[in-house]
Amino acid sequence: MLHAVAVAFFLAMAAMVFAQSVCAKEFCDYTNTNELAGDKNLSARIRIFLGDKRVSFFYKGKLSAQVLDGLGGPPDFIHPVTRNLKMAAACRFHSCDEKAAVIFSCPGTIQAVGILHYDIRPKHFDPKAATLTIYAEELDSAVDMAFDAWRERIEESAGIKIVKEVQTSWK
Repeated sequence: MLHAVAVAFFLAMAAMVFAQSVCAKEFCDYTNTNELAGDKNLSARIRIFLGDKRVSFFYKGKLSAQVLDGLGGPPDFIHPVTRNLKMAAACRFHSCDEKAAVIFSCPGTIQAVGILHYDIRPKHFDPKAATLTIYAEELDSAVDMAFDAWRERIEESAGIKIVKEVQTSWK
């Protein structure tokens, strides 16, 4: 009887370990931004990274919520930036002029967040002039170059001018 209980316990433990290893994904395991955006760990890590900062980019509210909204629409494939850094980007659902991107190191540490937005104040909106605001505690050259390449692709495809702003202190 004791042997049967021990075997049952061992099998239950093995099943739990196997289930976790199969179900748990690192950010670097995803191939496109929608897959990554569905990972509840991404939203938690973006909220921690950005804190409680409030902005008026897509609307008035928390920056983290607006970045997550920006990552929720039609996705791009996740692209390598360096051997250990990847960039995920997408446009906002039903508003593809507004976009967001996140650069993370494997397995899933946020390194930088970028949000492409327009001046939404009345009488200031210009559909041909956007701002890419990047949040990074330290903007290393690989991250900066990845955001520059993303900005240039958007400028070329959308026919707009994008000004880049970098924030290294925001909390």
